[in-house]
Amino acid sequence: MLNYAASRLLQVIPVMVIVTLIVFLLMSLVPGDPVLVLAGFGPEDRQGISQEQYDALVNRLGLDQPIHVRYFQWLGNIFRGDWGISLTSQRPVLTELLSRYPATIYLAASAMLVTLFMAIPLSILAARFQNKIPDYSAMSFAVLGLSIPNFWLGLILILVFSLHLGWLPSIGYADPFDQPLEFLRHIILPAVVLGAASAAQLTRYLRSGMLEQLGEDYIRMAYAKGLPELLIMFKYAFRNSLIAAITVIGLEIGQLLGGSTIVEVLFGWPGVAKMLLDGIYSRDFPLIQGAVLVLAATYVLVNLLVDLLYRWIDPRVRFS
Repeated sequence: MLNYAASRLLQVIPVMVIVTLIVFLLMSLVPGDPVLVLAGFGPEDRQGISQEQYDALVNRLGLDQPIHVRYFQWLGNIFRGDWGISLTSQRPVLTELLSRYPATIYLAASAMLVTLFMAIPLSILAARFQNKIPDYSAMSFAVLGLSIPNFWLGLILILVFSLHLGWLPSIGYADPFDQPLEFLRHIILPAVVLGAASAAQLTRYLRSGMLEQLGEDYIRMAYAKGLPELLIMFKYAFRNSLIAAITVIGLEIGQLLGGSTIVEVLFGWPGVAKMLLDGIYSRDFPLIQGAVLVLAATYVLVNLLVDLLYRWIDPRVRFS
């Protein structure tokens, strides 16, 4: 197990190097001038700045050097903890990311809890009562969850629970340690919106896995021995169906971490995805590079943890 974990960690290194290369090259090709952003002008507005000032800022940012030199300098600075300075806030990029990253983790974790709380009972009921009302209801939820866009569901929930009923705030964020109750009130709606589609996807996979397991001989033997149905459903059928679904869960976690931009913008959630979108609008290239790198690293590490979970869920799984 330790050897496999070490080998997978070593495989992460070239993946992240490729990610840094792609991010850096894309930032070098996109339209907009970071020099003008640093000078306080629009990314394509050369009026109001002299050529001498422009050249000085180019030298300050190191843009007068070849692209491969700039890439290796930036990569070396990343390993030293120097992620650059945000062009808009004039604060270190790493400081900006560390201030926003917890909010993204809180939202993704809460959305994953919503996903599991919705998908697990629905899939078990659907498999237990196949082709009956619980099954049809669960599959209808899965179809709706995959069909409804996040922004539309978010607007409906804001309209009902914030504007009409006044139960929950429609926008904002509260510190979970200083104001835990306010934090819970603020995170309910975005977590439900973000977790609904994932719950629908996971329900379908878990239901299919449960139905496959319920048709196995060992399940029939368990029923023949008179084991309690709850024990059969949860300990045997459900646990073994997780082996196929764990990959989907890992992909959903990565999607929750990196695909929450619309939800963060809609609910004013100060996460990394919203910061990335703001950086794109303002052509804040160092901030964009740092945000994409953090999200990519998180996604890669989540998939690594998912691979390691196979051994914990099913000891029969062996790694080459």
